[in-house]
Amino acid sequence: MSDNKNLLSLEYIRQRDNKNAVMLRVIKSHLFTEYIMNRIIAEKCPDHNKILDDYRSYTYAVKLTLLHCMGIIPNKLNHNLKELNRLRNAFAHNLELDKNITINFYENIDSNVMHKSAKFEPNFENSVEWLYDSAFIDLANLAYNLKIKTHYESK
Repeated sequence: MSDNKNLLSLEYIRQRDNKNAVMLRVIKSHLFTEYIMNRIIAEKCPDHNKILDDYRSYTYAVKLTLLHCMGIIPNKLNHNLKELNRLRNAFAHNLELDKNITINFYENIDSNVMHKSAKFEPNFENSVEWLYDSAFIDLANLAYNLKIKTHYESK
């Protein structure tokens, strides 16, 4: 039992200290994209407090669907953000990156984005990073074009 505990502790420390871990990138990017969606909702939805204060009912997926249905988020970005949310949820319930997560990711992601990432290094980590960066930039540009203010603009 003690050996298992030590091995688990060592694995925790290894993953915690791995600053380049794909899981960390996914979670941080997910937080930033949700932040932008929240800012858009705050400025575009008259009764936004009902949505933003009820995080259990209004999940990332629900907010994304709402913004897509309002015609704010275009189809391609909506598709990629959905897949990124699916990837984040897969990570949230698995300590290890398993083969099914990567296979589903590659099967569902927009091929144009995957083609661009393959130019650099065709591996899962770089593809995830490229996709999240692309989705974040697209969403940030959308917010900018809508004149959505963020807390970061005044810094």
